[in-house]
Amino acid sequence: MKLKILFIISLSIILNNCASHTITEIDNEFFGTYISTDIILQEDYLYVRVDANGILIWFGDNQVVSPPSGDDAIIIGPDYISGVSPNYSFQNVDVTGSLVFLEKRVLVTFYRNKPPYVNAQNVSCLLIE
Repeated sequence: MKLKILFIISLSIILNNCASHTITEIDNEFFGTYISTDIILQEDYLYVRVDANGILIWFGDNQVVSPPSGDDAIIIGPDYISGVSPNYSFQNVDVTGSLVFLEKRVLVTFYRNKPPYVNAQNVSCLLIE
């Protein structure tokens, strides 16, 4: 009986270690800040910053490059991003969406799940820095 229990425990440890634990990281060639080519929300442009810390999304005029502080920015940590270059998707409690990178451009689609609700479909953004 003890041998059977020891075998089951050993087998479960081996299977757990063999399981795929993939963490998707966005290729660093896509790191940077992007701005939408057109006004998206009232008089504001969409900004997307991609780096090793994840994705940061916010709205601002065409002169604002720095993200706002507080709850005005949407933050997606690296643990909530999956995909294969150049297509990535993300989802957390606040937002669901995807990024498709095309050279110095990214197509952004996302839906914000809490107020203020935002639904952005296939927004073209250019790399600015």
